[in-house]
Amino acid sequence: PGYRAINTATVDFQQLLNNNSSSLIKQAISLNSGALEQTGSFTDVTVEGDAFFAILNTDNTYSVFKNLQFAADEQLGLVTKEGKEVGISGINDEEALQSIAITSTGEVSSGNRVIGQLQVMSVIDPQKLTLSSNGEWITSFDNLEVSNNRVRQGFLELSNVDTSQEMVRLMMLSKHVESSQRSLLTIDQMLDSGINDIG
Repeated sequence: PGYRAINTATVDFQQLLNNNSSSLIKQAISLNSGALEQTGSFTDVTVEGDAFFAILNTDNTYSVFKNLQFAADEQLGLVTKEGKEVGISGINDEEALQSIAITSTGEVSSGNRVIGQLQVMSVIDPQKLTLSSNGEWITSFDNLEVSNNRVRQGFLELSNVDTSQEMVRLMMLSKHVESSQRSLLTIDQMLDSGINDIG
């Protein structure tokens, strides 16, 4: 769940020269929302709209997530199911995890005690998100701003990929490739004819 669609666009040649870039294509994740699925699990949490959960990394960058699925760690406290530290202590065993409650603003409590706050942020420029080797989207704090989007406990956002739209794009790309192949074949035949005539 939560797989993000990728938007691609070609880079203007002048822009390519100005930015000293070597790539003719720029990519950015789509901020469009996917459908929400109710899981019934209190350890599942998502955020509505175009906002993300932001978790601070040790190198002062931030990892952003649409969905979080929590677990308890004896040393680190509340962690994601992948073992990533969330920065909220007090949830060190399954018993404590059973009592976790998360409000629509991201406030986390255990029993009657507030133990932390999830950071709900909007991404300013999706093109400044980079995909790390472990599959996390990384950005700097300067590319984030506080969001008031609603947090939903017991839900996960599904993929925001529009399969019908992607199928249309695939067909258009296939036609473009076929057209390019015909053009190359015509050029090859012209060159071959020219060489033979000269010879």
